[in-house]
Amino acid sequence: MSILTQLLQMPEVQEAREYYESGKINLAITRLVRTEEICQSAGMPELNLFAVDSLAHLYALSGDFSKEASYRAKCVQAGLDLQETKPGFHSDYLAFEAVHSSCLTDVKIGLLNVSMIHQAKGMAVRLGKDGPSLQRACDITEALAMLDGSHPSSTPDDAEAFLSDLCQSLDKDGNQIPVLIACAHVFLGLAQHQSGAVDMAKSHWDAAMSKIDRPAMVGEAAVKIAGLHLLCLYYLEKQELKLADDTAAEALNIAETANLLDAVDISLLVIAKIRVKTGDFVVAEGLLRSCIANLTPRKGLQPNMWRLKILQDVTETYAEMMERMTINNKSRKADGDLSREKLADIEMRFPVAAQAASTLRSRNFPSWYLQVVRPNLPLLLQEKG
Repeated sequence: MSILTQLLQMPEVQEAREYYESGKINLAITRLVRTEEICQSAGMPELNLFAVDSLAHLYALSGDFSKEASYRAKCVQAGLDLQETKPGFHSDYLAFEAVHSSCLTDVKIGLLNVSMIHQAKGMAVRLGKDGPSLQRACDITEALAMLDGSHPSSTPDDAEAFLSDLCQSLDKDGNQIPVLIACAHVFLGLAQHQSGAVDMAKSHWDAAMSKIDRPAMVGEAAVKIAGLHLLCLYYLEKQELKLADDTAAEALNIAETANLLDAVDISLLVIAKIRVKTGDFVVAEGLLRSCIANLTPRKGLQPNMWRLKILQDVTETYAEMMERMTINNKSRKADGDLSREKLADIEMRFPVAAQAASTLRSRNFPSWYLQVVRPNLPLLLQEKG
Protein backbone atom coordinates (compact mmCIF):
# COMPACT_ATOMS: atom_id res chain seq x y z
CA MET A 1 0.00 0.00 0.00
CA SER A 2 1.43 3.40 -1.02
CA ILE A 3 1.93 6.20 1.49
CA LEU A 4 -0.60 8.33 -0.43
CA THR A 5 -3.18 5.54 -0.18
CA GLN A 6 -2.56 5.34 3.54
CA LEU A 7 -3.08 9.10 3.80
CA LEU A 8 -6.39 8.91 1.94
CA GLN A 9 -7.53 6.15 4.27
CA MET A 10 -6.68 8.03 7.46
CA PRO A 11 -9.77 8.52 9.65
CA GLU A 12 -9.08 12.27 9.79
CA VAL A 13 -9.09 12.55 5.99
CA GLN A 14 -12.19 10.41 5.57
CA GLU A 15 -14.03 12.42 8.22
CA ALA A 16 -12.92 15.70 6.62
CA ARG A 17 -14.24 14.54 3.26
CA GLU A 18 -17.57 13.53 4.79
CA TYR A 19 -17.91 16.86 6.60
CA TYR A 20 -17.04 18.73 3.41
CA GLU A 21 -19.62 16.81 1.38
CA SER A 22 -22.30 17.56 3.98
CA GLY A 23 -21.47 21.28 4.01
CA LYS A 24 -19.82 21.34 7.44
CA ILE A 25 -16.78 23.36 6.39
CA ASN A 26 -15.50 24.24 9.86
CA LEU A 27 -15.54 20.62 10.99
CA ALA A 28 -13.74 19.57 7.81
CA ILE A 29 -11.08 22.18 8.58
CA THR A 30 -10.50 20.84 12.10
CA ARG A 31 -9.90 17.32 10.79
CA LEU A 32 -7.53 18.49 8.07
CA VAL A 33 -5.55 20.63 10.51
CA ARG A 34 -4.86 17.39 12.38
CA THR A 35 -3.94 15.74 9.07
CA GLU A 36 -1.49 18.56 8.37
CA GLU A 37 0.16 18.01 11.76
CA ILE A 38 0.59 14.31 11.02
CA CYS A 39 2.04 14.98 7.55
CA GLN A 40 4.47 17.55 8.92
CA SER A 41 5.71 15.21 11.61
CA ALA A 42 6.21 12.51 8.95
CA GLY A 43 8.55 14.86 7.07
CA MET A 44 6.95 14.20 3.68
CA PRO A 45 6.44 17.41 1.63
CA GLU A 46 4.10 15.85 -0.93
CA LEU A 47 1.62 14.64 1.67
CA ASN A 48 1.89 17.93 3.51
CA LEU A 49 1.20 19.77 0.24
CA PHE A 50 -2.00 17.77 -0.28
CA ALA A 51 -3.15 18.63 3.25
CA VAL A 52 -2.43 22.37 3.13
CA ASP A 53 -3.87 22.68 -0.39
CA SER A 54 -7.14 21.21 0.87
CA LEU A 55 -7.13 23.59 3.84
CA ALA A 56 -6.53 26.59 1.58
CA HIS A 57 -9.53 25.52 -0.50
CA LEU A 58 -11.77 25.19 2.56
CA TYR A 59 -10.74 28.56 3.97
CA ALA A 60 -11.51 30.06 0.55
CA LEU A 61 -15.02 28.59 0.71
CA SER A 62 -15.47 30.01 4.21
CA GLY A 63 -14.42 33.47 3.01
CA ASP A 64 -11.43 33.67 5.36
CA PHE A 65 -9.00 35.10 2.82
CA SER A 66 -6.29 35.77 5.42
CA LYS A 67 -6.07 32.11 6.38
CA GLU A 68 -6.43 31.06 2.75
CA ALA A 69 -3.41 33.22 1.88
CA SER A 70 -1.48 31.77 4.83
CA TYR A 71 -2.14 28.25 3.64
CA ARG A 72 -1.31 29.15 0.04
CA ALA A 73 2.09 30.30 1.33
CA LYS A 74 2.44 26.90 3.04
CA CYS A 75 1.56 25.24 -0.29
CA VAL A 76 4.31 27.18 -2.04
CA GLN A 77 6.89 26.18 0.56
CA ALA A 78 5.78 22.54 0.47
CA GLY A 79 6.02 22.58 -3.32
CA LEU A 80 9.54 23.99 -3.25
CA ASP A 81 10.54 21.44 -0.60
CA LEU A 82 9.14 18.68 -2.79
CA GLN A 83 11.25 19.81 -5.74
CA GLU A 84 14.36 19.47 -3.59
CA THR A 85 13.56 16.10 -2.03
CA LYS A 86 11.94 14.44 -5.05
CA PRO A 87 13.10 16.13 -8.30
CA GLY A 88 11.10 15.43 -11.45
CA PHE A 89 8.17 16.51 -13.60
CA HIS A 90 5.53 15.57 -11.02
CA SER A 91 7.16 17.69 -8.33
CA ASP A 92 7.74 20.56 -10.75
CA TYR A 93 4.06 20.54 -11.74
CA LEU A 94 2.80 20.47 -8.15
CA ALA A 95 5.17 23.32 -7.25
CA PHE A 96 3.99 25.37 -10.24
CA GLU A 97 0.35 24.79 -9.34
CA ALA A 98 1.04 25.89 -5.76
CA VAL A 99 2.67 29.16 -6.87
CA HIS A 100 0.00 29.93 -9.50
CA SER A 101 -2.80 29.19 -7.02
CA SER A 102 -1.16 31.56 -4.55
CA CYS A 103 -1.22 34.26 -7.24
CA LEU A 104 -4.93 33.69 -7.81
CA THR A 105 -5.56 34.08 -4.08
CA ASP A 106 -3.60 37.35 -4.14
CA VAL A 107 -5.77 38.66 -6.98
CA LYS A 108 -8.89 37.65 -5.08
CA ILE A 109 -7.66 39.47 -1.99
CA GLY A 110 -6.85 42.52 -4.09
CA LEU A 111 -3.07 42.75 -4.55
CA LEU A 112 -1.12 40.53 -6.94
CA ASN A 113 2.46 39.64 -6.01
CA VAL A 114 4.07 40.41 -9.38
CA SER A 115 7.33 38.65 -8.56
CA MET A 116 5.40 35.49 -7.77
CA ILE A 117 3.44 35.46 -11.03
CA HIS A 118 6.76 35.86 -12.84
CA GLN A 119 8.12 33.01 -10.75
CA ALA A 120 5.18 30.86 -11.89
CA LYS A 121 5.89 31.72 -15.53
CA GLY A 122 9.51 30.70 -15.03
CA MET A 123 8.49 27.43 -13.42
CA ALA A 124 6.16 26.66 -16.33
CA VAL A 125 9.14 26.60 -18.70
CA ARG A 126 10.33 23.43 -16.96
CA LEU A 127 7.11 21.58 -17.70
CA GLY A 128 7.85 20.40 -21.22
CA LYS A 129 5.05 20.41 -23.75
CA ASP A 130 2.61 21.74 -21.13
CA GLY A 131 4.85 24.71 -20.41
CA PRO A 132 3.66 27.16 -23.09
CA SER A 133 0.00 26.74 -22.14
CA LEU A 134 0.75 27.12 -18.45
CA GLN A 135 2.74 30.28 -19.18
CA ARG A 136 -0.25 31.63 -21.05
CA ALA A 137 -2.50 30.78 -18.11
CA CYS A 138 -0.20 32.90 -15.94
CA ASP A 139 -0.46 35.72 -18.51
CA ILE A 140 -4.25 35.58 -18.28
CA THR A 141 -4.09 35.63 -14.48
CA GLU A 142 -1.88 38.72 -14.62
CA ALA A 143 -4.29 40.33 -17.08
CA LEU A 144 -7.16 39.60 -14.69
CA ALA A 145 -5.23 41.43 -11.97
CA MET A 146 -4.86 44.44 -14.26
CA LEU A 147 -8.53 44.34 -15.16
CA ASP A 148 -9.61 43.84 -11.56
CA GLY A 149 -7.46 46.64 -10.18
CA SER A 150 -5.35 44.27 -8.07
CA HIS A 151 -2.16 44.70 -10.12
CA PRO A 152 0.22 47.04 -8.24
CA SER A 153 1.78 48.63 -11.33
CA SER A 154 -0.79 48.33 -14.12
CA THR A 155 -4.30 49.66 -14.78
CA PRO A 156 -7.45 48.46 -16.54
CA ASP A 157 -6.28 50.47 -19.56
CA ASP A 158 -3.06 48.46 -19.54
CA ALA A 159 -5.17 45.30 -19.38
CA GLU A 160 -6.87 46.09 -22.68
CA ALA A 161 -3.56 46.52 -24.52
CA PHE A 162 -2.04 43.47 -22.79
CA LEU A 163 -5.04 41.27 -23.60
CA SER A 164 -5.23 42.52 -27.18
CA ASP A 165 -1.64 41.41 -27.78
CA LEU A 166 -2.27 38.16 -25.92
CA CYS A 167 -5.37 37.32 -27.98
CA GLN A 168 -3.53 37.99 -31.25
CA SER A 169 -0.67 35.75 -30.13
CA LEU A 170 -2.99 32.96 -28.96
CA ASP A 171 -5.09 33.09 -32.13
CA LYS A 172 -1.93 32.63 -34.25
CA ASP A 173 -0.57 29.79 -32.11
CA GLY A 174 -2.25 26.59 -33.22
CA ASN A 175 -0.82 24.67 -30.27
CA GLN A 176 -2.69 26.57 -27.56
CA ILE A 177 -5.68 24.94 -25.90
CA PRO A 178 -9.06 26.51 -26.80
CA VAL A 179 -10.17 27.19 -23.23
CA LEU A 180 -7.27 29.61 -22.67
CA ILE A 181 -7.96 31.43 -25.93
CA ALA A 182 -11.61 31.73 -24.93
CA CYS A 183 -10.64 33.13 -21.50
CA ALA A 184 -8.41 35.75 -23.06
CA HIS A 185 -11.18 36.89 -25.41
CA VAL A 186 -13.74 37.01 -22.59
CA PHE A 187 -11.44 39.19 -20.49
CA LEU A 188 -10.57 41.43 -23.45
CA GLY A 189 -14.31 41.88 -24.03
CA LEU A 190 -14.71 42.88 -20.39
CA ALA A 191 -11.88 45.41 -20.70
CA GLN A 192 -13.45 46.93 -23.79
CA HIS A 193 -16.89 46.98 -22.19
CA GLN A 194 -15.43 48.91 -19.25
CA SER A 195 -13.96 51.46 -21.65
CA GLY A 196 -17.31 51.89 -23.43
CA ALA A 197 -16.50 49.92 -26.58
CA VAL A 198 -19.59 47.74 -26.16
CA ASP A 199 -19.82 46.40 -29.71
CA MET A 200 -16.12 45.55 -29.78
CA ALA A 201 -16.64 43.71 -26.50
CA LYS A 202 -19.37 41.62 -28.09
CA SER A 203 -17.08 40.67 -30.98
CA HIS A 204 -14.59 39.19 -28.53
CA TRP A 205 -17.27 37.36 -26.56
CA ASP A 206 -18.44 35.89 -29.87
CA ALA A 207 -14.84 34.93 -30.63
CA ALA A 208 -14.57 33.22 -27.25
CA MET A 209 -17.73 31.20 -27.90
CA SER A 210 -16.41 30.09 -31.30
CA LYS A 211 -13.39 28.49 -29.63
CA ILE A 212 -15.53 26.02 -27.65
CA ASP A 213 -18.35 24.33 -29.53
CA ARG A 214 -19.44 21.57 -27.18
CA PRO A 215 -17.74 21.80 -23.76
CA ALA A 216 -16.17 18.50 -22.76
CA MET A 217 -14.53 19.58 -19.50
CA VAL A 218 -15.46 21.70 -16.48
CA GLY A 219 -13.17 24.55 -17.49
CA GLU A 220 -14.58 24.68 -21.00
CA ALA A 221 -18.14 24.68 -19.66
CA ALA A 222 -17.30 27.44 -17.16
CA VAL A 223 -15.85 29.86 -19.70
CA LYS A 224 -18.56 29.06 -22.25
CA ILE A 225 -21.30 29.83 -19.71
CA ALA A 226 -19.53 33.04 -18.61
CA GLY A 227 -19.32 34.24 -22.21
CA LEU A 228 -22.97 33.40 -22.86
CA HIS A 229 -24.03 35.34 -19.76
CA LEU A 230 -22.08 38.38 -20.94
CA LEU A 231 -23.75 38.13 -24.34
CA CYS A 232 -27.13 37.95 -22.59
CA LEU A 233 -26.44 41.22 -20.80
CA TYR A 234 -25.33 42.78 -24.09
CA TYR A 235 -28.58 41.70 -25.76
CA LEU A 236 -30.57 43.07 -22.81
CA GLU A 237 -28.85 46.44 -23.19
CA LYS A 238 -29.74 46.40 -26.88
CA GLN A 239 -33.33 45.27 -26.19
CA GLU A 240 -32.77 42.15 -28.31
CA LEU A 241 -34.82 40.03 -25.94
CA LYS A 242 -35.28 36.95 -28.13
CA LEU A 243 -31.52 36.61 -28.59
CA ALA A 244 -31.03 37.15 -24.85
CA ASP A 245 -33.59 34.46 -24.05
CA ASP A 246 -32.07 31.90 -26.44
CA THR A 247 -28.56 32.60 -25.20
CA ALA A 248 -29.57 32.25 -21.55
CA ALA A 249 -31.32 28.96 -22.30
CA GLU A 250 -28.10 27.65 -23.91
CA ALA A 251 -26.09 28.69 -20.84
CA LEU A 252 -28.54 26.95 -18.51
CA ASN A 253 -28.42 23.77 -20.57
CA ILE A 254 -24.61 23.66 -20.46
CA ALA A 255 -24.60 24.35 -16.72
CA GLU A 256 -27.08 21.55 -16.02
CA THR A 257 -25.23 19.11 -18.28
CA ALA A 258 -21.91 19.88 -16.58
CA ASN A 259 -23.57 19.81 -13.12
CA LEU A 260 -22.19 23.26 -12.26
CA LEU A 261 -24.63 24.26 -9.53
CA ASP A 262 -23.43 27.85 -9.19
CA ALA A 263 -23.70 28.37 -12.93
CA VAL A 264 -27.21 26.91 -12.90
CA ASP A 265 -28.39 29.49 -10.37
CA ILE A 266 -26.63 32.35 -12.17
CA SER A 267 -28.27 31.24 -15.42
CA LEU A 268 -31.68 31.22 -13.72
CA LEU A 269 -30.94 34.73 -12.41
CA VAL A 270 -30.10 35.92 -15.93
CA ILE A 271 -33.30 34.37 -17.30
CA ALA A 272 -35.28 36.07 -14.53
CA LYS A 273 -33.79 39.43 -15.52
CA ILE A 274 -34.88 38.79 -19.10
CA ARG A 275 -38.39 37.92 -17.91
CA VAL A 276 -38.51 41.20 -16.00
CA LYS A 277 -37.62 43.05 -19.20
CA THR A 278 -40.39 41.26 -21.09
CA GLY A 279 -42.89 42.04 -18.33
CA ASP A 280 -43.37 38.39 -17.35
CA PHE A 281 -43.07 39.09 -13.63
CA VAL A 282 -44.79 35.90 -12.50
CA VAL A 283 -42.18 33.68 -14.14
CA ALA A 284 -39.38 35.98 -12.98
CA GLU A 285 -40.61 35.77 -9.40
CA GLY A 286 -40.82 31.99 -9.55
CA LEU A 287 -37.26 31.73 -10.88
CA LEU A 288 -35.87 34.08 -8.26
CA ARG A 289 -37.69 32.33 -5.41
CA SER A 290 -36.32 29.03 -6.65
CA CYS A 291 -32.79 30.44 -6.67
CA ILE A 292 -33.16 31.84 -3.17
CA ALA A 293 -34.34 28.45 -1.92
CA ASN A 294 -31.41 26.71 -3.63
CA LEU A 295 -28.84 29.17 -2.29
CA THR A 296 -30.03 29.62 1.29
CA PRO A 297 -27.82 27.47 3.55
CA ARG A 298 -29.59 24.73 5.43
CA LYS A 299 -30.02 25.21 9.16
CA GLY A 300 -26.84 24.51 11.07
CA LEU A 301 -24.57 24.62 8.01
CA GLN A 302 -21.99 27.23 7.16
CA PRO A 303 -22.62 28.95 3.81
CA ASN A 304 -20.26 28.50 0.90
CA MET A 305 -18.90 32.01 0.24
CA TRP A 306 -19.39 31.73 -3.54
CA ARG A 307 -23.00 30.61 -3.07
CA LEU A 308 -23.58 33.48 -0.65
CA LYS A 309 -22.26 35.91 -3.27
CA ILE A 310 -24.86 34.64 -5.75
CA LEU A 311 -27.56 34.80 -3.06
CA GLN A 312 -26.73 38.49 -2.57
CA ASP A 313 -27.21 39.10 -6.31
CA VAL A 314 -30.46 37.15 -6.46
CA THR A 315 -31.90 38.78 -3.33
CA GLU A 316 -31.17 42.28 -4.59
CA THR A 317 -32.74 41.52 -7.97
CA TYR A 318 -35.81 40.05 -6.27
CA ALA A 319 -36.17 42.95 -3.82
CA GLU A 320 -35.84 45.56 -6.58
CA MET A 321 -38.50 43.76 -8.63
CA MET A 322 -40.85 43.60 -5.64
CA GLU A 323 -40.50 47.36 -5.12
CA ARG A 324 -42.04 47.89 -8.57
CA MET A 325 -44.79 45.30 -8.27
CA THR A 326 -48.33 45.53 -6.92
CA ILE A 327 -51.12 43.03 -6.35
CA ASN A 328 -54.68 44.24 -5.99
CA ASN A 329 -53.26 47.78 -5.97
CA LYS A 330 -51.12 46.93 -2.95
CA SER A 331 -47.32 47.30 -3.09
CA ARG A 332 -45.24 44.16 -2.72
CA LYS A 333 -42.25 46.05 -1.35
CA ALA A 334 -42.71 44.26 1.96
CA ASP A 335 -41.91 40.94 0.26
CA GLY A 336 -38.65 42.38 -1.04
CA ASP A 337 -37.81 43.83 2.35
CA LEU A 338 -38.40 40.43 3.94
CA SER A 339 -35.96 38.77 1.52
CA ARG A 340 -33.34 41.38 2.42
CA GLU A 341 -33.95 40.77 6.12
CA LYS A 342 -33.45 37.02 5.70
CA LEU A 343 -30.20 37.62 3.84
CA ALA A 344 -29.07 40.10 6.52
CA ASP A 345 -29.71 37.45 9.17
CA ILE A 346 -27.45 34.98 7.33
CA GLU A 347 -24.78 37.65 6.91
CA MET A 348 -24.96 38.54 10.59
CA ARG A 349 -24.41 34.91 11.58
CA PHE A 350 -21.55 34.46 9.11
CA PRO A 351 -19.85 37.87 8.88
CA VAL A 352 -16.55 36.63 7.43
CA ALA A 353 -18.20 34.86 4.50
CA ALA A 354 -20.62 37.76 4.02
CA GLN A 355 -17.85 40.35 3.88
CA ALA A 356 -15.83 38.27 1.43
CA ALA A 357 -18.86 37.70 -0.79
CA SER A 358 -19.78 41.39 -0.77
CA THR A 359 -16.22 42.43 -1.61
CA LEU A 360 -15.93 40.09 -4.57
CA ARG A 361 -19.42 41.00 -5.71
CA SER A 362 -18.57 44.72 -5.72
CA ARG A 363 -15.53 43.95 -7.89
CA ASN A 364 -17.44 41.60 -10.23
CA PHE A 365 -14.76 39.01 -9.57
CA PRO A 366 -15.05 36.20 -12.19
CA SER A 367 -15.29 33.12 -9.99
CA TRP A 368 -15.71 30.96 -13.11
CA TYR A 369 -12.04 31.54 -13.98
CA LEU A 370 -10.99 29.52 -10.94
CA GLN A 371 -12.80 26.54 -12.46
CA VAL A 372 -10.71 26.95 -15.60
CA VAL A 373 -7.30 26.93 -13.90
CA ARG A 374 -8.21 24.60 -11.01
CA PRO A 375 -11.14 22.48 -12.27
CA ASN A 376 -10.59 19.63 -9.82
CA LEU A 377 -11.08 19.56 -6.07
CA PRO A 378 -7.96 19.16 -3.93
CA LEU A 379 -7.04 15.50 -3.76
CA LEU A 380 -8.07 14.94 -0.16
CA LEU A 381 -11.57 16.33 -0.80
CA GLN A 382 -12.31 14.28 -3.90
CA GLU A 383 -14.89 11.52 -3.78
CA LYS A 384 -13.56 8.12 -2.83
CA GLY A 385 -12.78 5.83 -5.71
